[in-house]
Amino acid sequence: MPHSTAKGSFYLAIASLVYLASNYIIYFSLARILSPEEFGIYSLALALVSAFAMVFASSIEPVASKLMAEAKSKAGIAGRIFSLELKISICLFAVFILFSASGLFAEFFKDSSLSLYFVLSSAMVLTMPLFSALYGMISGMREFRKQALLFASSALARLLLVVGFAFFGLSAFWTVAGLVLASFASLALAFFAFGKGLSGFRLFGIDAAEKRAFASQWPLIVFFALSALLTYVDIFAVKIFSPASLSNVNVAYYTAASSISRIPYFVLSTVSIVLVPLVARHGFAKIGKTREVLRAVNRYSFILLAPAIAFLFAFSEPVLVLFYTFKYSSAALSFSLLVLAMSFFGMFIVYSNVLTALGKQKIAAMIMAFAAFLTIALNILLVPAFSIEGAASATLISCLAAFLLSALYFLLKVKALTSWLSLARASVSAIAAAGILLFFPAFGWLLVLKFFAFILIYTALLWALGEIRKEDFKLALRIVK
Repeated sequence: MPHSTAKGSFYLAIASLVYLASNYIIYFSLARILSPEEFGIYSLALALVSAFAMVFASSIEPVASKLMAEAKSKAGIAGRIFSLELKISICLFAVFILFSASGLFAEFFKDSSLSLYFVLSSAMVLTMPLFSALYGMISGMREFRKQALLFASSALARLLLVVGFAFFGLSAFWTVAGLVLASFASLALAFFAFGKGLSGFRLFGIDAAEKRAFASQWPLIVFFALSALLTYVDIFAVKIFSPASLSNVNVAYYTAASSISRIPYFVLSTVSIVLVPLVARHGFAKIGKTREVLRAVNRYSFILLAPAIAFLFAFSEPVLVLFYTFKYSSAALSFSLLVLAMSFFGMFIVYSNVLTALGKQKIAAMIMAFAAFLTIALNILLVPAFSIEGAASATLISCLAAFLLSALYFLLKVKALTSWLSLARASVSAIAAAGILLFFPAFGWLLVLKFFAFILIYTALLWALGEIRKEDFKLALRIVK
């Protein structure tokens, strides 16, 4: 890896940690500042606007990066990309504001009081895709330091504005207002960071360059739309099928459980970033080497995943109380189920990235579509009867199905998964470590010390069973460096 690329990856890794930490600080702070009712309203407004905007924001970023990297005239192609995304964003904004102002969204959620929040948040449908277009273009110019600074600074601006407005306003309205203002601040920072003209910009008409850009974007739009269904349909179902007097509170409880349960997913994303690109280098041309890489991906994924699942599952209530206070302790069972769900979803995303590297994007999209529609059906069936536990169960079953289907493909087509012995060693070590610490109850910040003790016991057991060796520690040091 060239030195500049390695340094760029380091900058982006640090920025990602800042982004992740700021998001969790926002959630943990709002749970303390706002009542569960107000926190639920904020969470629902954020989920709806994210489901709309992130489909286009996530799809334009890699397209903008690729086109910018290939272009000879950076300013010219930048103007075309930005004008295309502005037109798409304006159309999306018009649809969103129409449905919000007319009360159709609120009627869908059976709560007329939500219209105000949806109208207020609608501006983000315009700003988020434009931010992603500029961010992707900066990435395409390989200005990694600038890209990382933009990512981190926009995350910090969001943290300060959302938490600040919540603290002084003490209501969901002012919290959503802070979120909207933060999206404009992020867009302003993106313009400043980009620092180049948009000479090819044109508001009316679509030229050949914009058509090529959209041709690259629309398959990603479909994929991220399916991903949005799989990600957000559960929280929508909780709002729709809960009793009116409890619906916003249940959304708050489910948001609390869902946010922390994504930790295993973030753990697995690091495996995907580090190891999956190796698959693209070998593909089916060197099937033996590809199998070796896939087995390594699976082995390290399970080694990282097992302790995350065991600790969060075994100590679900103390973890929720630590970050969200005792008010949210009733979501402990949902949290445990979602930990398993997000672990399976994380493995599916790793496998999806591998499928993309192998040129099998359609397989990944088909599995994603199946899981998305399965989760819709299960939420309709389970949430009315089992409330937030039903939503968590629906998500778990859908994510498990996606994981099993993708694993089955690799087993049949590539003849590679992982050593069952490695899986057994990691599972036994994690369960044993959690079992030992169950005899030592801990709440509050003592739980942090308990976690470090858990990791030490887990690592020692893996070492004693011969699952991790000196070579694994050397690999970890190389990745850090």
